[in-house]
This record gives sequence, structure tokens and C-alpha cells, in this order.
Amino acid sequence: MSWLYHKFSNRFEICFSFIEKRLTTRHLAIVCGVVYIVSLLPLLYIAFFNHPNSDDYWFGITAYKAWVNERSIISVVGAAIEHTRYFYHTWQGTISSIFIMSLPPFIFGTMYYVLATWTALIALSLAVMYLFRILLGKLLFIDKHVYRIVGFITLFIIVHFMESYLRYEAFFWYNSICHYTLALCSGIVYIARSASIFETGIEKSKKKLFLSLTITSLFGFYVGGAGLTIALFTILVSIFILLLATWFRLWRQVICLLIPFMAMMSVFVLSVIAPGNQVRQAEHEALSSYEAIITSFYFVLNGSYISKAMIVFILLSIGFLIPLFIKAARQTPFRFRYPILVAIISLCFFAAMITPPIYAGVSADASRVIATIYIMFILLLMLNIFYLIGWICHNWQHFSIVTTECKRFSRLHIITMFTCIVLTILATGVYLRDEINHFTFSSAMADIYHGNAKTFSEESKAYDKLLLEAAKNVDAIIFPLTISARPQLFSQMAGVGQHDVHKLRYYGILTDVDFSY
Repeated sequence: MSWLYHKFSNRFEICFSFIEKRLTTRHLAIVCGVVYIVSLLPLLYIAFFNHPNSDDYWFGITAYKAWVNERSIISVVGAAIEHTRYFYHTWQGTISSIFIMSLPPFIFGTMYYVLATWTALIALSLAVMYLFRILLGKLLFIDKHVYRIVGFITLFIIVHFMESYLRYEAFFWYNSICHYTLALCSGIVYIARSASIFETGIEKSKKKLFLSLTITSLFGFYVGGAGLTIALFTILVSIFILLLATWFRLWRQVICLLIPFMAMMSVFVLSVIAPGNQVRQAEHEALSSYEAIITSFYFVLNGSYISKAMIVFILLSIGFLIPLFIKAARQTPFRFRYPILVAIISLCFFAAMITPPIYAGVSADASRVIATIYIMFILLLMLNIFYLIGWICHNWQHFSIVTTECKRFSRLHIITMFTCIVLTILATGVYLRDEINHFTFSSAMADIYHGNAKTFSEESKAYDKLLLEAAKNVDAIIFPLTISARPQLFSQMAGVGQHDVHKLRYYGILTDVDFSY
């Protein structure tokens, strides 16, 4: 048996030697990028079979009627503004997200509903990669290929390891995308642009400075007038950045940062004082501010926003990234001081996301809220683990900075990453054998393969055609929509009672145009 052992050990030695000499951070970044993009293809494809649902019709009704009656983009925008004003006084004050929700692309045809998913996934990908580019690349001087690998792995965890009941509202429902996913992406970009002042300082060119502040202000404007879950988090982090800039006496940067910050705060205040907030809150039993804060921390520590089945995959992904984090920590002069304090501050910021819906009495149990919380949890988790590893590398003698070739990996790094990849593949096979819908990509592929997505799309379009014909015939009898095969990614909101009511109002079957539930 010894000769067999030596034979295989020699083969492994040759294999690892080859990988050790050839594998660089650039190669790994390309592989991770390709894997992530390919994993999105089933989601982007199945989006063509998606269909408007429930509140999509409720918010899009005025713009749709304006388009049908006048065929004018100006009239459509005017209708959306009027719709936003109505909701501001009767339901809630999130004016920027409601305005976008009142301009749904499907008013020009349901085939354009695909833009919702495409926009959500592209915006999320760009926002996360931009955040790592600024924080790790620009501020910590880490190799671009390293932070790109971290970004792609983080995005893969966010998109594909999300709890099954959260995926629809995070990536496939237009209203939720506008109010939460796009708001979160805007908040991430706003924070990254604010943090970039510690690296770039102030633009010397007045035109570039004006353009930069304008872009940042637009992101702040959208965040301030969108979901309070993201708005409060972004405001608190922005205040923290301003305080840091003040501590380091970056006075010009502070003055410039105040411009987009005031733009965000002005819309946020306008959103908070909306008369519609009191109307909505009156329908729920609200908590005191103290109770809401305590409940927020309990919600954070409870961890209910994480799929228990996906914990093993999240841990394996972190294990894969640890060699990258070590390599990144050895590339930066940053000292990574006070990791416990950083973790506590992150926990407080994270809890602040949950406080607004709890304080309003709506609770944080809505799928769209939990999806937003999950995304931010993964981002904060990755940044805090990197910070902790950086502290270890800079303070423990055994892990102290050494002069190494930063573009290549050591034998131990390769073994660690290879082991995590093998275990992930094996665990994926076990999970898929148990339930095909464990992962977002496998759920989409199953619905495409079994034809559920196509059936859903055909029957939904046939029902829309029936409603359009019925709108011309007041004596027509309309039956509720019954889908014979529902895709897993589309099923969460489908079939609710108000879905049919909003749809009938949208197509003019019900002449009652009252927007209340």
C-alpha cells in the first residue's frame, strides 16, 4: 500500500505545485466574476416570465390611465407626481420611492416588467462592488483583484443564499425593489462616496467637484425619501463619517460633505412629517421609542433573518475568503485598531435599520424588510471579519506583516480555498437532493426546466387580455385568476385577495378609484 500512497501523494504534490506557480489573484478574480455572472443568468432569464402583482397595480393605476388616455410622457409623469402627493397625505411620506413606484415600466406593456429584476440585480452588484472598491481599494490600498474576489463572493452569498421567502420581494417585485432594494443600493453608494473623501479629498476642478456633489446629493435625495429602514441607517453612518472627518480636521471635506447630507436630511424630514404617516400608524399599535430600540437589538441577536440551512454555506464562503483577507491585511498600512469597538458600532448601526418599522407599529416581519436586513448583515459581517483578521495580522507576532508576493497564494492558502470549494460542492449536492429550491439559482433553473415560469406567464397574459376585453363590456363576468403552475420565485405574493381588486381597478373593471386597502 505504501507505493500507492506515494503515487497519489506525488500526484497531489505536482498538482499543488502547478497551481501554486500559476494561480494569481487576477486569475481567481476572473473565475469568481464568471461564476457570479453565470449564476445570475437563470434569474435574468426567468424575469422575462414575471408579471405585475398586487400593489404594482395600486401604485401604477394613475400613470397607466394617463398613458392610455393621452399617450403623453409628460402626462404620465404628472400623474405620478399627483399620485405621490395623494399618498403623502393619506398613507406614507416616502416621496422618492413612491414616485418611482408610481412610474412602473409595465404601464407601457407587461413585457417591460423584466426591467424590475434586471435593475435590482445590476444595481445591487454595482453598489456592492463600488463599496469594496472605495473601502478596500481606495482607502486601504488593497490590490484590485483581491477586493473584487471579496465582492463577487459577497454578492453570491447575498443573492443565492437568501431565505426562499425573501427572494421574490427582493428581486422580482417592482414595488419592493423601488422601496427597499434600490434604496439600499443608493444608500451603499452614498456611504461609499462619503467615505471616499478620506482618500481623494476635494476635487481641484470646480466642475468635477460640482458634478461629484450633485451625484452624491441625488443618491442622498433618493435614500432620504425612500424606506425609513435604509434612510436612518445611511444618515447615522453619514453622521459618523462627518464626525471622523471633523476629528481629523478635514474642514473643507466636512463642508463639502454637508451639501449632500443636507439634501438627504431635508427629504428625510419631509418624509417623516408627512400626514400620511399618522394615518398609517393609527392602524397599528405603536411602541415607545425605548421599546422599539430594545426590540431592534433583540431582533438583531435573534438572527431570524438568516436561513439556518444556509449557515454552513456562509461559513464555507468565509473560510474561502480568509486567505484573501490575510493577503489584503498584509497589503495595507492601516492598523485595524479597536476591533471590538468597531463591532459594537456596526451592531448599533445594524439595529438602527430595524427600529423604524418596529416604532411605526408595522413590525420588521415583512419579507422585503427582512431581505434588506439580510443584505446589510452579510455586508457588515464581511467587513467586520476582515477588520478582525486585519487586527490579528497587525498585532500578533505570528501573523505579523511579511514581505511576500501579493499576487500569488501560499500552499496553505490554496489548500484552505480548495477544501472550502470541495465541501461547498458536496454540501450543494446534498441540499439539492433534499430540496431544489434551497438556492436562488437552482429555484430559477427548476422553474424554467419544468415550465412553471412559462405557464405562469402565458396564463397571466391571457387573464390580462380577458380583463382588457371585459373593460369594454360592462356585463362581462370576471373570475379570479387561477394559475395551474406557479414558479417558486413568483409565488409569495400571488393569489392574495387584494391582488384581484387592484388589478380590476387598474384595468377599469371596477370604477371605484379609491386607493385604500
